[in-house]
Amino acid sequence: MKRLILCLPAALALSLPARTEPLGPLQDQAGAPTDPFQAEGATDTAALVAHYAAVEAELLAAPTAGLDPAAAARRAALIGYLREYRERADLGQDLLELGGRPPYFVDPQGRRCAVAWLLHRSGEDALVDSIAAEHNHAWLVELADDPRLQVWLEHNGLTASEAARIQGPVTVPRPGIGVAPGVVTGGSVSGPSTGGNNPSGATTGTTSGADVGDWWMWWEMNKLDYLRPDRVERTISAVDLERYGRPGEAERATLTKALTVLAADDLKHARSEVRAAAALVVGRVEPERAGELLEPLLHDSNSQVRHCAVLGLGLSGRSEHVPYLRALLVGRDERGRVAEVSPYGAYYAGIALGLAREHMPAEVLDTIVAHAARGVEGGRGHDPQTLGVLAYQRLTDSPQLVPFTRAVLNDENAGLLLRCQAAEALDRANDAGIIAELLDAASKGPIELRRSALLALGSAQNPLAADAIATAFELEAELTTRGYALLALGGCGREEHSEFIERQLLKGSSNLRPYAALALGIHARRFNDPGDRATLRAALSQRQSSVTEGALVVASGIARDELALQASGHRLQDAQGNIDRYHAALSLGLICKPVTGGVLREAFTSEDSDLPRAGIALGLGMIGDAPDAGLLARAIETSAAPELRQQFTVALALHDSVEALGEAVGLLGRDDVAAGTRAALLGAAGILVDGRDGLALGEIVRGSNPDVQPDWMRELWQVSI
Repeated sequence: MKRLILCLPAALALSLPARTEPLGPLQDQAGAPTDPFQAEGATDTAALVAHYAAVEAELLAAPTAGLDPAAAARRAALIGYLREYRERADLGQDLLELGGRPPYFVDPQGRRCAVAWLLHRSGEDALVDSIAAEHNHAWLVELADDPRLQVWLEHNGLTASEAARIQGPVTVPRPGIGVAPGVVTGGSVSGPSTGGNNPSGATTGTTSGADVGDWWMWWEMNKLDYLRPDRVERTISAVDLERYGRPGEAERATLTKALTVLAADDLKHARSEVRAAAALVVGRVEPERAGELLEPLLHDSNSQVRHCAVLGLGLSGRSEHVPYLRALLVGRDERGRVAEVSPYGAYYAGIALGLAREHMPAEVLDTIVAHAARGVEGGRGHDPQTLGVLAYQRLTDSPQLVPFTRAVLNDENAGLLLRCQAAEALDRANDAGIIAELLDAASKGPIELRRSALLALGSAQNPLAADAIATAFELEAELTTRGYALLALGGCGREEHSEFIERQLLKGSSNLRPYAALALGIHARRFNDPGDRATLRAALSQRQSSVTEGALVVASGIARDELALQASGHRLQDAQGNIDRYHAALSLGLICKPVTGGVLREAFTSEDSDLPRAGIALGLGMIGDAPDAGLLARAIETSAAPELRQQFTVALALHDSVEALGEAVGLLGRDDVAAGTRAALLGAAGILVDGRDGLALGEIVRGSNPDVQPDWMRELWQVSI
């Protein structure tokens, strides 16, 4: 898939929440922590006991009609052994101080993990001893291919996923026992529900003064996965698209020529944001002349312009720029001369090489970057060279870079940012060893590393990862990290995991309901599940906090729930809060049905508040009715608020039509367009000339953990690749 860069110089400022510190453990209304790790008198043992109780309930509820009577009886016996194990609570302990929550098949004092206990009670001590000797710290995802374990599972009526769910890590010895209140076990809540949505007292980000909750940060980093329109697939068959081309192709070519001239002129614009946006467009529409046109910008006084010039060279896909980009990545050219555009130039060079790979032989570029990786020294702090290699890997998923990426992830002496970026660069893995390393990262270490690992696991291709993620959710103490675990489960879980997510939405902590809502929306979208959609509607019909209600409305849009259209339409018309009408407009656009166009169009002309108008514009862009391109263009012309004009420009890019391209090029041909709006229009036009494929949000941004990134890296938040 091709990737384009859309500059949004301040467009995100209208909706992106302020950066916050990690939230603390969950608390009840009186302020006492209700997380199993944090509650007074509770230990890791209490959390694990709660976990095993939940798993026991899941096993008892699972259908067994396909088992023969003998296997069903053996399965029932194993469930009894698991109950016995839970009640004994003689769990493995991290006496070697490995840190975090590592799996331990048998601890140094002979305590067995839950799976080892089930094997022992069913007479498989030889297998227990063998696994303990060979793979004592292995996750079930690594053990699932062991034929001896496979035979035992089948004989006893268990699946590998159930065994992965049963597996729990060791405990850290601490005084005190008991299960903390508020733990969801077996489908019910043992204790009071939590109140409030920001119990730690940390400042929650806002949207135009409205409290939207910490979940909004995740949405901003991932929204183009869902805002991207799918009109091409709905209206044009693949055969016709190949035979006849896209509609309006001749007009598009004419407009592209006009855009080429305008972008080249804007390389000399007085404002840096316009020069930066023009550099990206030139890389796309003038690949043959990209070197000639962009070389002066590599020496621009503004660092963002220099960075965009580097990215423009990558976007051109021309092989003659590879030596320069390689030199920028490693810091020196082949003659040993220093190559630098900024202290962070190596990072942007890695991205540029990843973009160039779209147009060049992959193996050639992979080899070049792998060679650069071998020369990387340090690995401490924010080393831009290492970050550049990891950025390339994030874009390309190169097999040659996997060993390097894994080494950075597992290097405890490496900087936190590097390890987080390495985790996120492994997000498409299905290899059991890589999944296990991500699970290790998700179970120990700093909060930010745990978050990044969970975000990566949300895209994992290994079906057993989801069961371990569910357990990580149960044992995690920090609120946002638990939320990320739910989002990961929505992204990679199987159909049956909807019940786990629903339990958190309907019966879990109120603090986590926004994340559970979004996770269920993602799950519904993946499996086209009407039951998930009905659950979201039912939750929305009940009294919720404003933060949870907003997440539920957006989740209904993510789920593409047509039965939620009427409610979202009423909310758009009647809701008192600007943020509520904004959420409703987003939901209507996400569901993306032609019938919603009229509702949004009427609301756009009558709405006088900026935030709802921005949401309505995005909805119109996603629906893509031809007349709305002109409506959005007129709004860009007449709006007095710069931030709102730029949001309208994003909507125009989402419109994905030759009409939208014509409007963007027409506005760029005027001399009275403000610099910020001009930069956004250049980005929108650059996307539109490449059609729908250009609307993919870059892997370099999607699924990232924003809180670990330094300010210089956040420059990419204003660039959609």
